[in-house]
Amino acid sequence: MNSIERIDYLLAGNPNTPPNVLEQLAMDKDKRVRLHIAENINTPQAVLERLADDLDSEVVAAVASHPSISRDLRSALVLHDNIGVRYEIAQNPLARASVLFMLVEDENAYVKERALETIRKFWVNEFCANL
Repeated sequence: MNSIERIDYLLAGNPNTPPNVLEQLAMDKDKRVRLHIAENINTPQAVLERLADDLDSEVVAAVASHPSISRDLRSALVLHDNIGVRYEIAQNPLARASVLFMLVEDENAYVKERALETIRKFWVNEFCANL
């Protein structure tokens, strides 16, 4: 990694990087930069939406695990063909119940089990606490 690539990488992960810089860096050819942006807590929704269409499934999985993605984007990613992306949605406590119930029917046993565990852990516990 040369000096400029290193700076781009560090900027991508810095929560204080301005949104317009993150937006430009989201088009970087280096997957590591795009991945770091997807993991950045302050990445704007529009940038996350762009990265959700990334050709690299690891970048998309990072978007799926981002705590600030919109419910609509989370719901759309439930149909992604990559198991890692669906797994990230399945373990997200902010996922809608309807999304988690879709993932309970997933073809992959790990995704299915993780969705069940999330339902048990967050939805059932919350329901019981309100009785």
